[in-house]
Amino acid sequence: MIQYFEYQEWLIKKISNLGFNITFKQHPKSYTTIQNKSYKYFGKNVLKGINVDDLLNYSVCIFDYAGSLLFDTMAKDCGIVFIDFKIRNWNNFNKEIFKQRCMTVEAFKNSKNYYRVDEKLLLNSLEQAKKNKYQNTNFFTNYLNDK
Repeated sequence: MIQYFEYQEWLIKKISNLGFNITFKQHPKSYTTIQNKSYKYFGKNVLKGINVDDLLNYSVCIFDYAGSLLFDTMAKDCGIVFIDFKIRNWNNFNKEIFKQRCMTVEAFKNSKNYYRVDEKLLLNSLEQAKKNKYQNTNFFTNYLNDK
């Protein structure tokens, strides 16, 4: 679990260094002592909750878990980057539709056994996600009946 928090700090620092303004939302079940100490670095930019409509204030949202907030965000006009830890098994049909709506970046463990993502791919995905918002894709037709 500590590795995951280290990854989150690393990721947010990398994205901040790329010039992006970051707001971090903690998972509601993740309020541990370790995580709270870890997130003091981010100061006022840590949220412990969010209304889905508030997402319209952001150009891109990054997820590393496919939960209910991700699905809700997919229906909003917000770019999405999904960091795939391969926790969830995807069937090919759904994964291809998912990738039409979300830019995906695969996570890996480096030689020191820390979770990382390819920094160039991450930057490219963030830039693409800003452009790939609410578009007419199979995701909307198949899952939201948007015509």
